[in-house]
Amino acid sequence: MGDLYEKVLMEIINGNFNVQEVTQKALFSYAQDVFKLNDRAHEEILKRAKYKPKIEAYLRVELVEAKLKERPSVQGALNPFVIMYLQTDPDSREKSTICTGTLHPIWKQCFAIPAAEKSKENLIVEVFHYDNNIGKVEKTIRLCKKYAYSCVRPKASYQKLIGRASIGIESITSSGLVSWYTLSKGKRTDQDETIKLKFHFSSSQNKEKAKRDHEMLTKMFLEYELTSSNVARYWWSGKFTSPGEAILKQHAICADLSDCEKALIYWNAYTVVHTTYPIAFSLFEGLVNKICTYVSGSAVASDDLRKFWIGARKILPSCFAVIIKLRKRIAGDNDIVKTVTSVLHMLAKLESMRNTCDIDLFNPRDYE
Repeated sequence: MGDLYEKVLMEIINGNFNVQEVTQKALFSYAQDVFKLNDRAHEEILKRAKYKPKIEAYLRVELVEAKLKERPSVQGALNPFVIMYLQTDPDSREKSTICTGTLHPIWKQCFAIPAAEKSKENLIVEVFHYDNNIGKVEKTIRLCKKYAYSCVRPKASYQKLIGRASIGIESITSSGLVSWYTLSKGKRTDQDETIKLKFHFSSSQNKEKAKRDHEMLTKMFLEYELTSSNVARYWWSGKFTSPGEAILKQHAICADLSDCEKALIYWNAYTVVHTTYPIAFSLFEGLVNKICTYVSGSAVASDDLRKFWIGARKILPSCFAVIIKLRKRIAGDNDIVKTVTSVLHMLAKLESMRNTCDIDLFNPRDYE
Protein backbone atom coordinates (compact mmCIF):
# COMPACT_ATOMS: atom_id res chain seq x y z
CA MET A 1 0.00 0.00 0.00
CA GLY A 2 2.95 2.30 0.69
CA ASP A 3 4.21 1.91 -2.89
CA LEU A 4 0.80 2.87 -4.27
CA TYR A 5 0.65 5.93 -2.01
CA GLU A 6 4.13 6.96 -3.15
CA LYS A 7 3.05 6.61 -6.76
CA VAL A 8 -0.02 8.78 -6.15
CA LEU A 9 2.17 11.47 -4.56
CA MET A 10 4.58 11.35 -7.52
CA GLU A 11 1.70 11.85 -9.93
CA ILE A 12 0.43 14.79 -7.87
CA ILE A 13 3.92 16.37 -7.85
CA ASN A 14 4.54 15.89 -11.56
CA GLY A 15 0.98 16.42 -12.75
CA ASN A 16 -0.35 19.60 -14.31
CA PHE A 17 -3.58 20.11 -12.35
CA ASN A 18 -5.93 23.06 -12.68
CA VAL A 19 -5.07 25.01 -9.51
CA GLN A 20 -8.32 26.98 -9.81
CA GLU A 21 -10.24 23.76 -9.19
CA VAL A 22 -7.94 22.02 -6.72
CA THR A 23 -4.55 22.86 -5.18
CA GLN A 24 -1.62 20.50 -4.68
CA LYS A 25 -2.06 20.90 -0.91
CA ALA A 26 -5.69 19.78 -1.17
CA LEU A 27 -4.66 16.74 -3.24
CA PHE A 28 -2.02 15.74 -0.67
CA SER A 29 -4.55 16.15 2.16
CA TYR A 30 -7.17 14.09 0.33
CA ALA A 31 -4.74 11.24 -0.42
CA GLN A 32 -3.48 11.23 3.16
CA ASP A 33 -7.02 10.96 4.51
CA VAL A 34 -7.94 8.15 2.11
CA PHE A 35 -4.84 6.10 2.97
CA LYS A 36 -5.29 6.91 6.69
CA LEU A 37 -1.68 7.98 7.25
CA ASN A 38 -0.43 10.21 10.05
CA ASP A 39 1.61 13.33 9.26
CA ARG A 40 4.96 11.67 9.96
CA ALA A 41 4.33 8.75 7.61
CA HIS A 42 3.00 11.12 4.95
CA GLU A 43 6.07 13.37 5.12
CA GLU A 44 8.47 10.41 4.88
CA ILE A 45 6.78 9.04 1.76
CA LEU A 46 6.43 12.53 0.27
CA LYS A 47 10.17 13.10 0.69
CA ARG A 48 10.92 9.87 -1.20
CA ALA A 49 8.44 10.77 -3.93
CA LYS A 50 10.01 14.21 -4.49
CA TYR A 51 13.50 12.84 -5.07
CA LYS A 52 12.60 9.62 -6.84
CA PRO A 53 13.51 9.70 -10.55
CA LYS A 54 10.59 9.78 -12.95
CA ILE A 55 9.48 6.56 -14.60
CA GLU A 56 10.32 6.44 -18.30
CA ALA A 57 7.63 8.49 -19.98
CA TYR A 58 5.92 8.12 -23.34
CA LEU A 59 3.94 10.57 -25.40
CA ARG A 60 0.89 8.71 -26.68
CA VAL A 61 -0.21 10.14 -30.01
CA GLU A 62 -3.54 9.30 -31.60
CA LEU A 63 -3.59 10.11 -35.29
CA VAL A 64 -7.25 10.95 -35.82
CA GLU A 65 -7.88 12.48 -39.26
CA ALA A 66 -6.77 15.07 -41.81
CA LYS A 67 -8.37 17.46 -44.30
CA LEU A 68 -6.46 17.80 -47.57
CA LYS A 69 -6.84 19.42 -51.01
CA GLU A 70 -6.55 18.10 -54.55
CA ARG A 71 -3.19 18.45 -56.30
CA PRO A 72 -2.70 19.01 -60.04
CA SER A 73 0.60 17.10 -59.85
CA VAL A 74 -1.12 13.95 -58.57
CA GLN A 75 -2.84 11.59 -60.99
CA GLY A 76 -6.11 10.47 -59.42
CA ALA A 77 -7.10 10.75 -55.76
CA LEU A 78 -4.69 11.11 -52.85
CA ASN A 79 -3.45 8.08 -50.92
CA PRO A 80 -2.27 9.80 -47.72
CA PHE A 81 -0.24 8.30 -44.90
CA VAL A 82 1.66 9.83 -41.99
CA ILE A 83 5.19 9.55 -40.64
CA MET A 84 6.05 11.02 -37.23
CA TYR A 85 9.32 11.31 -35.33
CA LEU A 86 11.21 13.44 -32.84
CA GLN A 87 13.21 16.22 -34.47
CA THR A 88 16.39 15.10 -32.68
CA ASP A 89 15.90 11.45 -33.70
CA PRO A 90 14.72 11.38 -37.33
CA ASP A 91 15.77 7.75 -37.82
CA SER A 92 13.24 6.42 -35.26
CA ARG A 93 9.98 6.85 -37.12
CA GLU A 94 6.39 5.74 -36.76
CA LYS A 95 4.36 5.16 -39.91
CA SER A 96 0.58 5.00 -40.31
CA THR A 97 -1.48 2.92 -42.69
CA ILE A 98 -2.33 4.29 -46.14
CA CYS A 99 -5.85 5.66 -46.67
CA THR A 100 -6.57 5.18 -50.35
CA GLY A 101 -8.42 7.60 -52.62
CA THR A 102 -9.52 10.28 -50.16
CA LEU A 103 -9.04 13.94 -49.25
CA HIS A 104 -10.39 13.29 -45.76
CA PRO A 105 -8.39 10.36 -44.37
CA ILE A 106 -9.47 8.93 -41.00
CA TRP A 107 -6.86 6.77 -39.26
CA LYS A 108 -7.62 6.60 -35.52
CA GLN A 109 -4.23 4.95 -34.97
CA CYS A 110 -2.15 5.25 -31.80
CA PHE A 111 1.62 5.54 -31.45
CA ALA A 112 4.01 5.71 -28.49
CA ILE A 113 6.86 8.22 -28.72
CA PRO A 114 9.52 8.14 -25.95
CA ALA A 115 9.33 11.70 -24.63
CA ALA A 116 8.88 13.25 -21.20
CA GLU A 117 6.43 15.97 -20.27
CA LYS A 118 7.84 19.54 -20.55
CA SER A 119 10.49 18.27 -22.96
CA LYS A 120 12.06 20.85 -25.27
CA GLU A 121 11.71 18.36 -28.14
CA ASN A 122 9.56 18.91 -31.22
CA LEU A 123 7.39 16.19 -32.72
CA ILE A 124 7.47 16.25 -36.51
CA VAL A 125 4.35 14.96 -38.27
CA GLU A 126 4.62 14.57 -42.04
CA VAL A 127 1.76 13.70 -44.40
CA PHE A 128 2.72 11.95 -47.65
CA HIS A 129 0.89 10.81 -50.76
CA TYR A 130 1.56 7.24 -51.84
CA ASP A 131 1.71 7.33 -55.63
CA ASN A 132 0.60 3.98 -57.04
CA ASN A 133 -0.11 5.26 -60.56
CA ILE A 134 3.46 5.52 -61.84
CA GLY A 135 4.68 3.41 -64.77
CA LYS A 136 7.13 0.54 -64.51
CA VAL A 137 10.08 2.53 -65.91
CA GLU A 138 9.48 5.48 -63.59
CA LYS A 139 8.98 3.11 -60.66
CA THR A 140 12.34 1.45 -61.38
CA ILE A 141 14.07 4.84 -61.58
CA ARG A 142 12.52 5.88 -58.28
CA LEU A 143 13.58 2.68 -56.55
CA CYS A 144 17.16 3.16 -57.75
CA LYS A 145 17.17 6.76 -56.56
CA LYS A 146 15.66 5.73 -53.25
CA TYR A 147 18.33 3.08 -52.70
CA ALA A 148 21.18 5.44 -53.64
CA TYR A 149 19.77 8.19 -51.46
CA SER A 150 19.26 5.89 -48.49
CA CYS A 151 22.96 4.94 -48.56
CA VAL A 152 23.96 8.47 -47.60
CA ARG A 153 20.86 9.66 -45.75
CA PRO A 154 18.27 7.11 -44.68
CA LYS A 155 14.69 8.18 -45.13
CA ALA A 156 11.47 6.34 -44.29
CA SER A 157 9.70 7.09 -47.55
CA TYR A 158 10.39 8.49 -51.02
CA GLN A 159 6.78 9.49 -51.65
CA LYS A 160 5.37 12.92 -52.38
CA LEU A 161 5.27 15.19 -49.34
CA ILE A 162 1.90 16.88 -48.82
CA GLY A 163 2.87 18.88 -45.76
CA ARG A 164 4.27 18.74 -42.25
CA ALA A 165 3.57 20.09 -38.78
CA SER A 166 6.03 20.69 -35.95
CA ILE A 167 4.53 20.37 -32.45
CA GLY A 168 6.41 21.49 -29.35
CA ILE A 169 6.05 18.75 -26.72
CA GLU A 170 6.28 21.45 -24.06
CA SER A 171 2.87 22.70 -25.20
CA ILE A 172 1.19 19.39 -24.27
CA THR A 173 -0.08 19.28 -20.68
CA SER A 174 -0.17 16.17 -18.50
CA SER A 175 -3.97 16.15 -18.77
CA GLY A 176 -3.67 15.72 -22.54
CA LEU A 177 -4.41 17.77 -25.64
CA VAL A 178 -6.65 17.50 -28.70
CA SER A 179 -5.90 19.91 -31.53
CA TRP A 180 -5.90 20.58 -35.27
CA TYR A 181 -2.56 21.55 -36.82
CA THR A 182 -1.96 23.35 -40.10
CA LEU A 183 0.27 21.60 -42.62
CA SER A 184 3.10 23.49 -44.30
CA LYS A 185 5.55 22.66 -47.08
CA GLY A 186 8.69 24.75 -47.27
CA LYS A 187 7.67 28.38 -46.88
CA ARG A 188 4.10 27.64 -47.99
CA THR A 189 1.37 27.18 -45.37
CA ASP A 190 -2.14 26.24 -46.45
CA GLN A 191 -4.74 26.96 -43.76
CA ASP A 192 -7.15 24.59 -45.52
CA GLU A 193 -4.90 21.56 -45.00
CA THR A 194 -4.95 20.39 -41.41
CA ILE A 195 -4.39 17.29 -39.30
CA LYS A 196 -6.08 16.34 -36.03
CA LEU A 197 -4.03 14.75 -33.23
CA LYS A 198 -4.72 13.66 -29.65
CA PHE A 199 -1.94 13.57 -27.06
CA HIS A 200 -1.41 12.34 -23.53
CA PHE A 201 1.55 11.20 -21.46
CA SER A 202 1.91 7.80 -19.82
CA SER A 203 4.58 5.69 -18.18
CA SER A 204 6.09 2.39 -19.23
CA GLN A 205 4.65 0.60 -16.19
CA ASN A 206 3.13 -2.87 -16.38
CA LYS A 207 -0.43 -2.51 -17.71
CA GLU A 208 -1.98 -5.28 -15.58
CA LYS A 209 -0.50 -3.82 -12.40
CA ALA A 210 -1.65 -0.36 -13.43
CA LYS A 211 -5.21 -1.68 -13.89
CA ARG A 212 -5.15 -3.35 -10.45
CA ASP A 213 -3.83 -0.15 -8.87
CA HIS A 214 -6.54 1.95 -10.52
CA GLU A 215 -9.24 -0.42 -9.33
CA MET A 216 -7.83 -0.29 -5.80
CA LEU A 217 -7.70 3.52 -5.83
CA THR A 218 -11.26 3.78 -7.18
CA LYS A 219 -12.56 1.46 -4.47
CA MET A 220 -10.66 3.29 -1.70
CA PHE A 221 -11.72 6.73 -2.90
CA LEU A 222 -15.37 5.70 -3.19
CA GLU A 223 -15.50 4.10 0.26
CA TYR A 224 -13.86 7.20 1.75
CA GLU A 225 -16.28 9.62 0.07
CA LEU A 226 -19.38 7.59 0.93
CA THR A 227 -18.52 7.39 4.63
CA SER A 228 -17.08 10.90 5.06
CA SER A 229 -20.01 12.61 3.32
CA ASN A 230 -22.79 10.35 4.66
CA VAL A 231 -24.23 9.85 1.18
CA ALA A 232 -27.69 8.25 1.20
CA ARG A 233 -27.96 4.60 0.17
CA TYR A 234 -28.56 4.05 -3.56
CA TRP A 235 -27.81 7.74 -4.19
CA TRP A 236 -24.16 8.06 -5.30
CA SER A 237 -24.11 8.11 -9.11
CA GLY A 238 -20.44 8.38 -10.13
CA LYS A 239 -19.35 11.91 -9.20
CA PHE A 240 -16.26 12.13 -7.00
CA THR A 241 -15.18 15.32 -5.24
CA SER A 242 -12.69 17.51 -7.12
CA PRO A 243 -9.53 16.08 -5.44
CA GLY A 244 -10.65 12.48 -5.95
CA GLU A 245 -11.65 13.11 -9.56
CA ALA A 246 -8.33 14.85 -10.32
CA ILE A 247 -6.14 12.10 -8.83
CA LEU A 248 -8.05 9.28 -10.54
CA LYS A 249 -7.96 11.09 -13.89
CA GLN A 250 -4.21 11.67 -13.63
CA HIS A 251 -3.57 8.05 -12.64
CA ALA A 252 -5.63 6.79 -15.60
CA ILE A 253 -3.65 9.03 -17.96
CA CYS A 254 -0.29 7.88 -16.59
CA ALA A 255 -1.40 4.24 -16.82
CA ASP A 256 -2.56 4.77 -20.43
CA LEU A 257 -5.96 3.21 -19.68
CA SER A 258 -8.44 3.01 -22.55
CA ASP A 259 -12.14 3.87 -22.17
CA CYS A 260 -12.90 0.14 -22.26
CA GLU A 261 -10.39 -0.63 -19.50
CA LYS A 262 -11.70 2.22 -17.34
CA ALA A 263 -15.32 1.08 -17.73
CA LEU A 264 -14.43 -2.46 -16.62
CA ILE A 265 -12.29 -1.20 -13.73
CA TYR A 266 -15.06 1.05 -12.44
CA TRP A 267 -17.59 -1.77 -12.79
CA ASN A 268 -15.39 -4.10 -10.72
CA ALA A 269 -14.75 -1.50 -8.01
CA TYR A 270 -18.35 -0.26 -7.79
CA THR A 271 -19.86 -3.76 -7.59
CA VAL A 272 -17.59 -4.59 -4.64
CA VAL A 273 -18.54 -1.41 -2.77
CA HIS A 274 -22.24 -1.86 -3.61
CA THR A 275 -22.44 -5.04 -1.51
CA THR A 276 -21.74 -3.06 1.67
CA TYR A 277 -22.87 0.45 0.72
CA PRO A 278 -25.45 0.43 -2.12
CA ILE A 279 -24.98 3.04 -4.86
CA ALA A 280 -27.25 4.18 -7.72
CA PHE A 281 -28.40 1.53 -10.19
CA SER A 282 -28.39 4.17 -12.94
CA LEU A 283 -24.59 4.15 -12.65
CA PHE A 284 -24.46 0.40 -13.26
CA GLU A 285 -26.94 0.74 -16.12
CA GLY A 286 -24.67 3.26 -17.85
CA LEU A 287 -21.58 1.10 -17.38
CA VAL A 288 -23.33 -2.03 -18.67
CA ASN A 289 -24.38 -0.16 -21.83
CA LYS A 290 -20.75 0.82 -22.48
CA ILE A 291 -19.33 -2.61 -21.67
CA CYS A 292 -21.94 -4.35 -23.84
CA THR A 293 -20.69 -2.32 -26.82
CA TYR A 294 -17.08 -3.32 -26.12
CA VAL A 295 -18.05 -6.98 -25.71
CA SER A 296 -19.93 -6.90 -29.02
CA GLY A 297 -16.81 -5.52 -30.67
CA SER A 298 -14.63 -8.28 -29.16
CA ALA A 299 -12.60 -5.64 -27.30
CA VAL A 300 -12.75 -7.39 -23.90
CA ALA A 301 -10.25 -10.11 -22.97
CA SER A 302 -11.58 -13.37 -21.50
CA ASP A 303 -10.10 -12.71 -18.03
CA ASP A 304 -11.64 -9.23 -17.91
CA LEU A 305 -14.97 -10.61 -19.10
CA ARG A 306 -14.96 -13.18 -16.32
CA LYS A 307 -14.30 -10.44 -13.73
CA PHE A 308 -17.20 -8.48 -15.19
CA TRP A 309 -19.60 -11.40 -14.66
CA ILE A 310 -18.30 -11.92 -11.12
CA GLY A 311 -19.21 -8.28 -10.48
CA ALA A 312 -22.65 -8.83 -12.00
CA ARG A 313 -23.21 -11.78 -9.67
CA LYS A 314 -22.42 -9.52 -6.70
CA ILE A 315 -25.17 -6.99 -7.48
CA LEU A 316 -27.92 -9.31 -8.76
CA PRO A 317 -29.37 -9.99 -5.27
CA SER A 318 -29.89 -6.26 -4.65
CA CYS A 319 -31.47 -5.91 -8.12
CA PHE A 320 -34.12 -8.50 -7.32
CA ALA A 321 -34.58 -7.09 -3.81
CA VAL A 322 -35.49 -3.69 -5.29
CA ILE A 323 -38.09 -5.26 -7.60
CA ILE A 324 -39.63 -7.24 -4.72
CA LYS A 325 -39.88 -4.13 -2.54
CA LEU A 326 -41.65 -2.17 -5.28
CA ARG A 327 -45.09 -3.38 -4.21
CA LYS A 328 -44.48 -2.04 -0.69
CA ARG A 329 -43.77 1.50 -1.89
CA ILE A 330 -46.32 4.25 -2.39
CA ALA A 331 -47.72 4.49 -5.92
CA GLY A 332 -46.28 7.43 -7.86
CA ASP A 333 -42.90 7.41 -6.07
CA ASN A 334 -40.69 8.74 -8.89
CA ASP A 335 -37.42 7.66 -7.26
CA ILE A 336 -38.41 4.01 -6.99
CA VAL A 337 -39.80 4.06 -10.54
CA LYS A 338 -36.47 5.39 -11.87
CA THR A 339 -34.54 2.82 -9.83
CA VAL A 340 -36.62 -0.12 -11.03
CA THR A 341 -36.40 1.14 -14.63
CA SER A 342 -32.59 1.23 -14.39
CA VAL A 343 -32.56 -2.26 -12.87
CA LEU A 344 -34.77 -3.70 -15.62
CA HIS A 345 -32.71 -2.09 -18.38
CA MET A 346 -29.51 -3.40 -16.81
CA LEU A 347 -30.91 -6.93 -16.48
CA ALA A 348 -31.99 -6.84 -20.13
CA LYS A 349 -28.46 -5.89 -21.20
CA LEU A 350 -26.94 -8.63 -19.05
CA GLU A 351 -29.33 -11.15 -20.59
CA SER A 352 -28.26 -10.03 -24.09
CA MET A 353 -24.65 -10.89 -23.16
CA ARG A 354 -25.49 -14.09 -21.29
CA ASN A 355 -23.77 -16.26 -23.91
CA THR A 356 -20.40 -14.80 -22.84
CA CYS A 357 -20.87 -15.83 -19.19
CA ASP A 358 -18.99 -18.92 -17.98
CA ILE A 359 -19.82 -18.75 -14.25
CA ASP A 360 -22.87 -19.62 -12.15
CA LEU A 361 -24.65 -16.29 -11.65
CA PHE A 362 -27.06 -17.50 -9.00
CA ASN A 363 -25.47 -18.72 -5.80
CA PRO A 364 -28.24 -19.91 -3.41
CA ARG A 365 -26.33 -18.51 -0.42
CA ASP A 366 -26.65 -14.99 -1.86
CA TYR A 367 -30.45 -15.21 -1.63
CA GLU A 368 -30.87 -16.67 1.84
